[in-house]
Amino acid sequence: MNDEKTEEDSDGTLLVHEEKEISFAQTLINIKEERLYSVPEMQLILCHVPRRTIYNWLSGDVIPEPEKQQWAIERLSDPRNPPSERVQNDMFRLHNLTWDKSKEQWKLRITFNIGTKVVGKRESIPLPTRDPDMAIFGRSVALAMAKKLKLKVDCRKQKRAKT
Repeated sequence: MNDEKTEEDSDGTLLVHEEKEISFAQTLINIKEERLYSVPEMQLILCHVPRRTIYNWLSGDVIPEPEKQQWAIERLSDPRNPPSERVQNDMFRLHNLTWDKSKEQWKLRITFNIGTKVVGKRESIPLPTRDPDMAIFGRSVALAMAKKLKLKVDCRKQKRAKT
């Protein structure tokens, strides 16, 4: 529905502003882009909705009843949902943080080099947060503490064998 608001300009002329309500399809697209969800991940969150139906909702071909719309929007924007695969991959690649599915929190996996040993002490530090920004902050705090304790920290990524 379009709501019209009228205001008076400093000259006394009437200005008409139209406020457009965001469609259900656009709301789903916004959630999908904000959280970096793929359609299969959206299907997992909306457990009993077929993938084809989600594609129809996103394209705007099918508009469900208002109760179903509200349910879908609430489920997809629930902060308790796990991060998408793209977010998990980016967090690992950029910050060496992994998502612990069982505890539903981020983990920092690092190796402390001890002396001349190659392997050193491997640690997995749980960061009790679901928010990626807070996990990055927790990572920086953990690395700062290791530096303060004069521990040499290496990334725990595995080296790939060249073929």
